[in-house]
Amino acid sequence: FTGWIGNIEKQQILKESTIFLLPSNGEGMPMSILEAIGYNLPIVASRVGGIPEIVHNNENGFLCEPGNSDCFAASLIHLLSDREDYEHAVDSSREIAASHSLELYRKKLRMIYQEIISRPISTTEDESSNDKQEI
Repeated sequence: FTGWIGNIEKQQILKESTIFLLPSNGEGMPMSILEAIGYNLPIVASRVGGIPEIVHNNENGFLCEPGNSDCFAASLIHLLSDREDYEHAVDSSREIAASHSLELYRKKLRMIYQEIISRPISTTEDESSNDKQEI
């Protein structure tokens, strides 16, 4: 694809897709991969930036070194020809999507806030003592 597409068109493309491919030379944590995982798609992507944190090789997809077109081609062919591995990758993407849901993130953030506000507030005397609580 070249250029920007609207959200509705992007959702339709992801819904109709079989595999998500991102052969990039450099990334942080691309939102496009997170969105594709949200659609339970197996991922074939470059082993760069934060991608290996969410794409687990031979689990929810395959990782290739940037520029290794043979690896990308072999990974795509493998997923398209091995139904069992394809279904395993779909299931793994589904599990990863569930573990990164917005609701789970909200719950974790709420717990962090609760922990912070439940801590005692330090006074000037407390700050001068040797047994300070580290945050």
